[in-house]
Amino acid sequence: MRAEILIVDDDASVRMSLGKLPSSHGYRSTTVEDGAAALRCAGHLCPTVILMDVHMPKMDGIETARALKADPALAHVPIIGMSAERPPAECESLFASFVLKPVSVMELLEAIDQAMRR
Repeated sequence: MRAEILIVDDDASVRMSLGKLPSSHGYRSTTVEDGAAALRCAGHLCPTVILMDVHMPKMDGIETARALKADPALAHVPIIGMSAERPPAECESLFASFVLKPVSVMELLEAIDQAMRR
């Protein structure tokens, strides 16, 4: 079974480019535009890994990650944070790893592979 990657980013161009990346490396991907959509989608999708933009309007990636970790059915799913700057230190425990934007393809694939091995 191929890994399912849920990509959460408010920027449509980022969703489009990252949405193509997993399929070209043997993963399936689903993209959503915000934290609320991620919560709705993750429940029925059961993703293997979540790529989460940290800075989004309405419900940001930190708030979304907290909600995902509070759900017993999703708490085990590794979340890879993405942002132009690192999140506050007290929030880093929510993320399996963190990738700085602009995202390096090699770094992102390595983060996905590491998250799936955990």
